[in-house]
Amino acid sequence: MPEYLTDGDKFIQLGFAALRDPANGEFLPSIPLYVKIAPETINAIGLAPSEEILCSDIASAFAKKFGCYVQGIKEL
Repeated sequence: MPEYLTDGDKFIQLGFAALRDPANGEFLPSIPLYVKIAPETINAIGLAPSEEILCSDIASAFAKKFGCYVQGIKEL
């Protein structure tokens, strides 16, 4: 059954897929892979729940690294 786009639909890119050429094994041009996110799951700042978790996780990792940097500057 085909799906049609509606206003507010959002797509998140998951990665890429590429086949190999059967003749020589080289990669053929890659194509992006997307997942469709329902409009009602997108929060006020335009993020899907999975994107919100990712942003929180990466912000935490960067904060720890920056904290080490600041601590190193204070010790100098």
